[in-house]
Amino acid sequence: MNSVGIDLHRKRSHIAALDEAGMQLLSRRIVNDPQTFLALLEGLGECRIALEATYGWEWLADVLQDAGYELHLAHPMRTKAIASARVKTDAVDARTLAHLLRADLLPEAYIAPRELRDLRDLLRHRVALTRMRSALKNRVSAILAKNGIQRPYSDLFGPAGTRFLAELELREGPRRRLDSTLALIADFTREIDATSREIDARAKDDPYVEVLCQIRGVGRYIAMLVIAEVGDITRFPNARRLCSWAGLTPTVRSSDGKARLGHISSRIDLAGWAGVM
Repeated sequence: MNSVGIDLHRKRSHIAALDEAGMQLLSRRIVNDPQTFLALLEGLGECRIALEATYGWEWLADVLQDAGYELHLAHPMRTKAIASARVKTDAVDARTLAHLLRADLLPEAYIAPRELRDLRDLLRHRVALTRMRSALKNRVSAILAKNGIQRPYSDLFGPAGTRFLAELELREGPRRRLDSTLALIADFTREIDATSREIDARAKDDPYVEVLCQIRGVGRYIAMLVIAEVGDITRFPNARRLCSWAGLTPTVRSSDGKARLGHISSRIDLAGWAGVM
């Protein structure tokens, strides 16, 4: 079976193909068009494909999997550690992915199912909306501070605080900016509420949510975040591996028989523990 490596970029990508003996069959730069990819791969016959987990890889993964190709997602950090070279070009990167795949040395990342990726996007969308709304609320506080106005309420955006902001007398310029910011906050709140209702509807159908909600401090939203990010729990052989993947284990520095534990790594491993060579 031939091995194919794809160095994916936003507009154009490089494809390299090797046969079972390691001879190069193809090295070509193409535009990022689904039909162009499929037409080129069709001429290579039976093959398996290595694609690096870089920015925007999901659309190409869907195209290749829907077409029936055997897809392997390369872990970018570990691939870089293995295949570092003095000469680095798109053609070299694509050929390196193909070589690692052919030799069964490719460090692989977990390819989450499309439904799970959609859930992640939904949850992350709510996170993004909440952060943008928080930034706008900070703008309101800044407007008050610039005009020497003290906050009379701890919750400036509760019912009493909202009335205070609506009735606050300011000069024309600051008043206009305050009204604009409050209108944007109301828009974000509406979208956050709509997204939250969609998340709640999906949480009702997931049996794991009720189990996770038994943990103190975990509600439906946090439970759905855990489910979406962890994915298939069976890819972790035990709880220690899950904690290590989630970045909850301490860093270790060991030398000359002495070991020192540091802070937790706080870095999620793209690969999980299944499929890592």
